[in-house]
This record gives sequence, C-alpha cells and structure tokens, in this order.
Amino acid sequence: MESELKINFPSPEELLAASEAEWFTDAILLKDEKTEEYINSYFDTKEHVLLDKHVSLRVRQIVGKSFVHTVKLGAKSVNGFSQKFEWNQELPDGRFQIDRFLQMASGSEDPIEILKPVLLPIEDKDLVEICQTHFTRKTITAEFQESLFEICLDNGACLAGGKSDPICEMEIELISGRFSDVMDFGHIVEKHSNGRFSDISKYGRCLALLQGENNV
Repeated sequence: MESELKINFPSPEELLAASEAEWFTDAILLKDEKTEEYINSYFDTKEHVLLDKHVSLRVRQIVGKSFVHTVKLGAKSVNGFSQKFEWNQELPDGRFQIDRFLQMASGSEDPIEILKPVLLPIEDKDLVEICQTHFTRKTITAEFQESLFEICLDNGACLAGGKSDPICEMEIELISGRFSDVMDFGHIVEKHSNGRFSDISKYGRCLALLQGENNV
C-alpha cells in the first residue's frame, strides 16, 4: 500500500528553496539523498479498460540504470493525501508482460488476489502507450517524529496528445510509521512555503491534456 502526500509548487526555484530552508532541515533527521532521471510511460488497452477500472500501468526507465514496472489501484486523493495498492518489479527491459508481472508480483506486500482480476482479462489484448512523464527526482530519505519518509522533489513535464504541462512538486511517501506524521510534515511545508496540497496525480494531469484541458 502506497501512502503519500502531494504538494505542488509554483516554480522549481521555490521547491528547491523550501527543501533547503532552515525550517525544513531542522524538522527532519536526514538519512540519505539521491538524484535520478525518470522517463515514465503509461499504458492501457485501446478500449481504455484499465482507465475504466481506475488502474494505472506504468513502465519507469531510471536513466542509466534499469526499468521499474508498476501497477497502481486505489481510491482518489483527498487534501493531497492518497493511499493506493501498488505492485513494483524491477526488470532489465521496458516491455510490460502481464503473465511475467503477475508471476513476479505474487511475492509483493499488497495482495495478488486484488491484482489478478484487473490484469488477467486483458492478458491477450495489446497495450498501447498513452502518455509519458519526464522528470528529475531528488529523493530525501528522512525521519520525522515517529516515522520514516521519502521526500521526493520532482521537476519536469507531463507529455500527452502533443501537449505538455510542467511538473514541480514534492511527494512525501510514508515508508514506515504513522499516516498522521505525513500530514503533520505536510502542514509544516504548506505553512512555510508557497506549496499547496494537490489531489491530481501526474497520470491524471496527462489524462487532462488528452481531454483538451489546459490546467488541472
């Protein structure tokens, strides 16, 4: 189960300034930092079977490293906070194969019994790429109160239907601990910066571009 809070920023400069501010660094106990470049491709059937079931299927290329195949299934975000079932598999290539993914995902923390009814009906259907996101992510692993977080700083763009929409956001993902700590830290960020909670995922923003919307 993925539990995270999303906070949008007006500009990359303001996002970076927030992460380097004294109020930010004093609130956390830094454990690790890394920066990676991601190229994410989202897939569905031509009939949009996955979209109709509120499922996202993503292949993430970590540039210079490997591919991570992901399926997410869950409820809508409320006040920036969302929880979703999530299955991830690191693979050497970007070709998503449903049978291979199901076999490997059987050992994941989230139940395979929820995933099978979603993917098995489309096992014989062709998957097509419907959109991409390209962004650089700085990941800060840190302790806050009773919890361990990954605080992700993302800068890049959503790309769909020949259009683009900038990505400039902070994601606070709970690794272990309490959901309330995620919200407490999020309120600190919102209080001291121009960041604002967002209920729209990167994938959702791509879908809005496909539907002809300029902003979400």
